[in-house]
Parts: sequence; C-alpha cells; structure tokens
Amino acid sequence: MADTVSVSGYLFTRLYQLGVRSIFGVPGDFSLPALDYVDPSGLKWMGTASELTAGYAADGYARITGLAALFTVFGVGELSAVAAIAGSYAEKVPVVHIVGTPSTDAQDNRLVIHHTLGDGNFRVMADVYRHFTCAQANLRDFTAAPALVDTTLQQCIRQSRPVYIELPFDVIHLQVSAAPLRQALDCRPPPNDPAMEQMVVDEITCSLQTSKEPFIVVDGFAHRYGIRKEVNTLLRLTGYPTATTPFGKSIVDETYPHFHGVYTGSAGNTPLHKWIQSCDLVIHIGPLKSDCNTYAFTSLTRAQCTIELNHNRVSIFGTEYRGLGIQSVLRELIFTLPSSQLSPLAPSLTVQPRQPVAKASNVTQSITQLRFWSHISMHFRSTDIIMVDAGTPWSGSEDFILPPGAILIKSGIWMSTGHMLGASTGVAKAQQETKEGKQLPIPRTIVFEGDGSFQMTVQAVSDIIRHSLHVIVFVINNQGYTIERIIHGMGAVYNSIQPWDYTAAAGFFGAPEKDPDFPVATFRVAKWSELDSVLASDQLNKGRGLTLVEVQMGMEDAPCLLKEFIALHPKQKRQDPGTPGKQSRLPGLPVFHAEPPNHNPHN
Repeated sequence: MADTVSVSGYLFTRLYQLGVRSIFGVPGDFSLPALDYVDPSGLKWMGTASELTAGYAADGYARITGLAALFTVFGVGELSAVAAIAGSYAEKVPVVHIVGTPSTDAQDNRLVIHHTLGDGNFRVMADVYRHFTCAQANLRDFTAAPALVDTTLQQCIRQSRPVYIELPFDVIHLQVSAAPLRQALDCRPPPNDPAMEQMVVDEITCSLQTSKEPFIVVDGFAHRYGIRKEVNTLLRLTGYPTATTPFGKSIVDETYPHFHGVYTGSAGNTPLHKWIQSCDLVIHIGPLKSDCNTYAFTSLTRAQCTIELNHNRVSIFGTEYRGLGIQSVLRELIFTLPSSQLSPLAPSLTVQPRQPVAKASNVTQSITQLRFWSHISMHFRSTDIIMVDAGTPWSGSEDFILPPGAILIKSGIWMSTGHMLGASTGVAKAQQETKEGKQLPIPRTIVFEGDGSFQMTVQAVSDIIRHSLHVIVFVINNQGYTIERIIHGMGAVYNSIQPWDYTAAAGFFGAPEKDPDFPVATFRVAKWSELDSVLASDQLNKGRGLTLVEVQMGMEDAPCLLKEFIALHPKQKRQDPGTPGKQSRLPGLPVFHAEPPNHNPHN
C-alpha cells in the first residue's frame, strides 16, 4: 500500500474493508471524478435509474450484509433519496450516504449555482439529513478526513443507522495518509460493565426460575442486532413458548416445537392473545412498538411483567439498565442457564399445528387472498429471501409457513409503498456476491408487490435487468390501493390507479429475449390452475434471471388480518365520500396515540 491515498480512495477502501462490495447511486457533476476511484478500491458501481431506487437498493443490501453505501449528487440527487434514507433510519438499517457537493470555494463565496435554492445557503441539504442520520461528516478539511470517515463509519455500524458524508468537489483528489488503512477499523460496541451485566443476567435468571407462565416474543430488531443465533439457542435451551411480531417473522426457526406463529394482538388468535396477556413473565427481544407491528398496540404487554432486551439497554419490569450490549447479555444468559435448574413448564396453551389453508377444490376458481399466501409459501426454500411490500402482501405474509433458514424482509414502521421492489436490487446483489466463486445453487430473491406499490418504483425492474440480477416478482393486481379503500372510500376515484400491462414491463425496460444466462419470463394468472402451472415451471424453480408474475385478485379482496386490524378502531365512524355531516377529523383514518394508555414508554 502506498504512503498516501486520495480522500475518495480512503473512503472507498474503508468501505471495502468493512465488507461493502457495491455502491448504489446515480452519477452527478459534483460526484463524477470521485467515481473513478470506485473500481480501484475493489468496489463495483451499481448505477440505478433513480436516486430513490438507489436508496432502497442500499437499504436492501444492508439488511443482508450489515452495511451499504449510497452515492448521490448534492441537492436534487440527495433529496430524491431522502424517503429511502429516512426509512433506513426508522428501521435501523446501516447505510452510508455519500454526497458529492460543490467545491469549498463555491460554498465559501455563497455562489448561486445549479442544484441549490439560489440563496447561497449550502447547508440546508445537510440540515435536512440531520433528522435521518445518526452521524454526519463534512470532508472539506482534507487533513481531518481520515479520522472523520473512521468515526462516522463506526457510528453507522454501532448504532445500526444511516450516516451522511459530504465530499466536496475540490477535495476528491487530495492526498491523505494511508497509514490508518493498514489497521482494521474496530466497530465493535464497547464492552459491557461486567458487574452491571452480571446483575442483569442474575435478575433475568431469577425471573425465569420463579415464573409459572413465561413467554418470549421475538421482534424484528433482533435481526438488526445480529442475535438471530443467540435467540434460537435461548429458545431451545429454555423450551419456552414463543411467537414473533410481524416485523420479526423468520427470525425464529418455525419448526421449533413451541412456536406459536405471529402474535397479532387482538386482531388474530384470541386464545393466544388472552394467554400472553395473562403470562407472569414476557421477554421481548429487539422490540419495535409501532402501531402496525403491535396491531394498534393490542399486543403490548404489561410493564410490570415484561423484560425488554434492546440494542444497548435492558428494561426489567420498568427499570432500565443502559449501556448494555444485547448480544453480550444474551450470551452470558445462555452460559448461565444450564446450571440454573429452570422449573419444568406446563403451558396453558398448546401449539396448534400450522397447516396451509387449502386452495379451492375447483382449480378454475379465482385466486383469493384467503388461500394465496399460505399456499404459495409451500414453494419456499431454506435459501430464499422473501420480501413483502406495504399493502395486502404485508398482512398476507403472516400466513406464510417458512422453512428453516428462509429470510422474510418486511417493514415494521416506515411502510413506504414500492420500498421492497427497489430494495430487491440490493438484496439480489448481496445474494449474487455471496455466491461468487462458490459452487452453490442460485439463491432466490422473491418479492411480493401490490400493483400500486409496483407503480411507485417500477424503474427498479430496469435496474434488475441492467445488472443481471436473479429476482422473482409477484405483482398482486387488485386494481388500486386496497388498504386505503378498506379504510375509507371503497369506490372513490382517488383510490384507483391507471391499469398497466404489468407483464410488458420487462420488455419495455429492454430485457433480453433469449439469453441463456439471464432468462426472462412473464406470466398473468387469475385461476388456481394457472398459478400452479407457474409455480411448477422451471423458470420459477431454477430462479435464474427475471420472473414477473401478475396475480389478479378482486378489488375488495384483502387478508382477514388486515380487515381485523382496521376494525380495531370501531369508535371512528367511517362515512362514504359525499356523506353529509360535520366531522372533527378526516373520517375513517386510523388515529393512534404515540404511546398506549398506562404503559411505560420505551424506545
């Protein structure tokens, strides 16, 4: 390694050392020279059709690899990606957003140049991003750039949230010392205080020993904190009954004999809901207490009988212990439990065997939401990554029966329509990188999108084709915004969308017609016989290339859980558009409080 390196080269080399292999983005005039340093640093440029799909792709990549990078241009480019980065912040996804900015001279002299607001204020964009990133760095002082890069990347990984790095045009080529690059960047969390950790582990162990009806709820942030292995070890060690939240589905091995499925509060399994609420001990791992993840807060348990394990703090019956890394606590707990003589359990509720809902006996009948989701999950494999977007796929996925090892990706709070189609580019790229140089079958990335969601980020189909990524896309065509229709305005024109020929999307975006290395196939199905034919096809089972399946369903058809969730707010009178009468707020829109009544705030 040379003694010096450019500021750009330093940043990209650090990213490579931390496991990043691809950078997503759209080139812009202020960032162009920096892109010349991407390849020499060992990285691959993954150009996308828009900054928004680039942001979603980086989000998807980071959910698989643990870190991702996005590169946009100042102003128009970075603001186009802000919805994606905000979602990554909300759901704790570590994305490094690099922004190519105007020269320091232009900024210091407040020049009125393109991509600005014309007022000479070059800080307004960075000020926007302060709300959606956990750390920010401006590399205008090139001598401080290495230290700024290192500390910012450490915060990105340690806090598992996006960061924002400004790279001015005139700093791109400037040379800095390469010496720090000779040592790996330590991004591990600081060690726990041994005495506090032991006290917390002892208190949790004592609670487990004295509990008569314990239950473990596994939530989605458990995956983000890298404790999937520890969680499943704890479950099998204790033999305790468990369930996941919607956000946490797929973290728990669903073959675990005491797995009760997805806990959906009062919207789903009534006996399960009553039992969990009556348990004298609930351990909630990696919690996210959003309205949708808790089904209107009905799955939250009483603070006085709940232990919460968060990223860097533990809450025991309402008392918080901060500065404790969750992975270290779990490992110490797992080490302690075998000698703790836990009492044998006789749970009040036994696990009900989960069976797929039988499809219609008449294969010529129309496909319905009721049977579709569990039926299609019978075709999933242990190496699949399944992604479901906001809308009917989000609720329908609760019925999936997942094989061990399969990963389900879904939003827990941001719920941005079109997110998962864009994110599939990053997920599929991460899958491709994992396979490189190994004799492994092609892992499948399977995406379920509503028709409205598909129209939001359809350019991602172009990105998939451009980079020859292996993706299977199911477009659920129910002729518009189904959730919105159920909430309010079933027949209203504003909940309709322009009908598209979805199967023509691949051809429109230039998909090759006959490429053995990247086969492309599109299907349109409305009957069970048509769906089964597609599910049995070589194209779908081999998982090569792009497969796009349009699934036609009824306009008013929706998963039962979705309807129950919306019905949890009976006091809000819903009126059809045009119904006379004064109202204090828009009718039919769910109104959730930031915190449930009589419940201690967390997170």
